[in-house]
Amino acid sequence: MISWAEDENFWPGADGVDPAHPFAPASGLAPFLAAQRTLDGLDVRFPAVLLSDGGRTRYPADVAVVEDVPGDTLEVLLESDPVRGSAAMDELAVMLAGGSAHRARADPRRAGAGPCPGRHGRAPRPSHRGPQRGRCTGPAAPLTRGGNQRGRPGAWDSVKRIGFLSFGHWSPGEYSRTRSAADMLHQSIDLAVAAEEIGVDGAYFRVHHFARQAASPFPLLAAIGARTSTIEIGTGVIDMRYENPLYMAEDAGAADLIAGGRLQLGISRGSPEQVVDGWRLFGHEPAPGETGTDMARRHTKEFLKVLDGEGFAQPNPRPMFPNPPGLLRIEPHSEGLRDRIWWGSGSNATAVWAGELGMNLQSSTLKDDETGEPLHVQQRKQIEAYREAYRAAGHTREPRVSVSRSIFALTDDLDRAYFGRDRNSRDQIGMIDDTTRAIFGRSYAGEPDELVKLLQDDEAIQAADTLLLTVPNQLGVDYNTHVLESILTHVAPELGWR
Repeated sequence: MISWAEDENFWPGADGVDPAHPFAPASGLAPFLAAQRTLDGLDVRFPAVLLSDGGRTRYPADVAVVEDVPGDTLEVLLESDPVRGSAAMDELAVMLAGGSAHRARADPRRAGAGPCPGRHGRAPRPSHRGPQRGRCTGPAAPLTRGGNQRGRPGAWDSVKRIGFLSFGHWSPGEYSRTRSAADMLHQSIDLAVAAEEIGVDGAYFRVHHFARQAASPFPLLAAIGARTSTIEIGTGVIDMRYENPLYMAEDAGAADLIAGGRLQLGISRGSPEQVVDGWRLFGHEPAPGETGTDMARRHTKEFLKVLDGEGFAQPNPRPMFPNPPGLLRIEPHSEGLRDRIWWGSGSNATAVWAGELGMNLQSSTLKDDETGEPLHVQQRKQIEAYREAYRAAGHTREPRVSVSRSIFALTDDLDRAYFGRDRNSRDQIGMIDDTTRAIFGRSYAGEPDELVKLLQDDEAIQAADTLLLTVPNQLGVDYNTHVLESILTHVAPELGWR
C-alpha cells in the first residue's frame, strides 16, 4: 500500500504557475501513474497498479495498492540492456521536464485547525490506517480547479483511460475500405492490436442487429482477447432486449477468460432499431404488463445475478459427468466480471438505476435533453447523480464512468479534408422517438492547440475516468490508428490525460 498525503507534491516548485494547468494540482499519485504508463509502453516491467483512488472520498490522501514484484529494477535494466534503459530514461526525462514548471503552490486556505475537506469538498472518511503523514489540519473552502470554477466543490482527476469506440460499419460503397462483414471483423481485430501498440487503453464496439454493422460481439471480443495482452475490450452497448441472460453469461465468461479478465461489457436497453421490435424475432416477449424497456432491465438483473457465480440450478441425480456438491452455476465462470459491467445511460433516471445496482456508467454522445443545457453539462450532472446513487446504495468498489466523444486532431491535409468541416460543429437537438427530445453532442475538430482549449471546458470529460473516442472505421486501420495516435501524442498530454 502506498499513500500520498494531501500536501505531498513531487513537481518542483515554480512561481506564477497557472492554476488551470492540468499539472497544477498534481499529487504524488498522478506522476506515479504517468511513470507507470510510460514504462509499460516501453515494455519495462513495472509493478501492476491493482487499485488506485485519487478521489479522496474514502481517505484524506491519494492511495494505491501495487504489485510486489521481485527481480529486476530500472537500474538493472540500465546495466543489462543499456539501449532499452536509455529509452526509458529519455521518456521519463521528457515527462518530468514537462511537469517541472507546473506545481500548485501551497493553498493558504489549508491553514488553521479542523478537518480538511476531501478532493470533492466532502470531509474525508476516517482511515483505518490511523493518522496520515502530512494530513492537513485546516478548515478550508472546497478546492476548485482553475478554469473550471463554477461555484461547485471538487476537482476532477485529469488522468484518463482512453479507448476507441467503433460502430463496425461496413459497406461495398466506392470509398469504403471496409467492404464486407469479414473486412469489418478482421479490421476490428487489427485496429485493437494497433491501438494497444500505441498505448490506447480500450477497444470498444457498438452492437446493432439487422444492420451492416457489428452485431454478435463475443466472437469478436474473444478474438481480440487472444491477439492482445493489455488493452481493455468492451461493448457500448449490447441491447438486453435481445439477450438470453444465461447464454450471454456463458459467452461473456468464456470471452473474459480468453482475454485474461479484460472484458468491460456495456449493456443497455438499446437504441432505435433497424426493424420493428426485432427482439421479438429473436424469440423474446415481454411478460404481461411489461414494455420492451422493462424486459431489458429484467434481463439485466438476471444477467448480473448469474455473474455473481452462485449456484441456482438443481443437479440431475443421474448426471453424465460428476457434479460438484450443491446447486450448479453457469460455466465457465469468470471471477470479477460482475464488477466490469457498465450500463449505457441516456437519462439521469437510468444513471441512478445503474448506480443503485452497482454497475459502471457509460454515457455516449446522445442523451435525453432534460434541462436545455449543453450536452457536456447535462452529462456532468448525470454523472454526479449516478455517483450519489452508487454511494447511497452502499457499494464500496470504486465505480468507473466513461463518456464518448468524436475528437479529431487536424495534423495533416488528409485530416483537414475528412474533418475540417467539423470545426464549427455544435450540439444538435431532435426527437429520438415520438415523445423523447434528445441532444446529440458536437464533434471536436481542430488543430491540436485548438482542441486543448475546447476540451478543457468539457465538464463531462473532466468528470469521467474513461474517454471513448468514436472512430470512422470505414476509413481503414492505418488511418484510424493515426487518428488515435494524434490524440495521444498532441492532445492528451496537454490536458493531463497522460
